[in-house]
Amino acid sequence: MLTLAFLLAAAPAAEAGLVFKRPSGSKIQFAGTPRAWCGPWGDQVARPSLHVALRNARRGWELSAVRRDLVLGGRIEFPNEFVSTRPHGAQLFAFDGAIEASSAEEESSGSMVFSQVSCRLGGVIEFSVDAVLGSELFNGRPVRVSGTYRGHVSNRPDL
Repeated sequence: MLTLAFLLAAAPAAEAGLVFKRPSGSKIQFAGTPRAWCGPWGDQVARPSLHVALRNARRGWELSAVRRDLVLGGRIEFPNEFVSTRPHGAQLFAFDGAIEASSAEEESSGSMVFSQVSCRLGGVIEFSVDAVLGSELFNGRPVRVSGTYRGHVSNRPDL
């Protein structure tokens, strides 16, 4: 147990090289460090999933991906529409004030690829994404996201 605590303390912080852009082309700036964890898809859906999130009350982004659907090097295409009680693939969501955008919207496009996936505490999660997230709001605008994320699995944060 002491060894695991040492390894987690020595692990580098998450490297979130993801760039989110508003329709105007300006970047959405996020404060803090994304957290990665594994657990159920949601409160009502127990499907084992991987989660990465960075958010506060004003802005943030979240990724949820069904663990059994993640194939290293395999491309997950967007849009990814599904019934909320039977998720598959991955869903990426971003919000910033009047913007709410998701890879589940039909106007979404692009894809993401996982190069490392682990649900072991301290394990590595790494993915790249190049996508347009469609607006969840009537007459809303899309968000462009590109880049890579690399981080270590931790316990589920209080969200």
